Amino acid sequence: MRKVAGPSDRLRPGHVGTRLNVGGACHTYLMTTTIEGVFVGLTGALARSNISAASFAELSDDQSENTHRAIARHMREVSKTFALSAANVATRSDWTLGREGLARKKGYGSASCLDGLDNRVQA
Repeated sequence: MRKVAGPSDRLRPGHVGTRLNVGGACHTYLMTTTIEGVFVGLTGALARSNISAASFAELSDDQSENTHRAIARHMREVSKTFALSAANVATRSDWTLGREGLARKKGYGSASCLDGLDNRVQA
């Protein structure tokens, strides 16, 4: 599969998409999901993988090196996306918005308090 993206790929705000070419142009389709859905899926896949220290110990030297590089690339992408999200939350929580700012509406004193939201149990 190879990615094919173009200006005609119109997506709803908050959605990401990729046009995939599977075996030729006649098999091209657009997959969309929410940004949240991407990260929920990635987190679930990692949790279900049951990777342990023993899993890494079983790798050859080449597999260890390649796996480490792949994880590093993944972490860079996640860090970049987290920074974009944090900037968005900070903008929505600007002090000039007062009680209408995102952080204050949710009961937090500042946007930086929202960084720990992953520790809260979601109902």
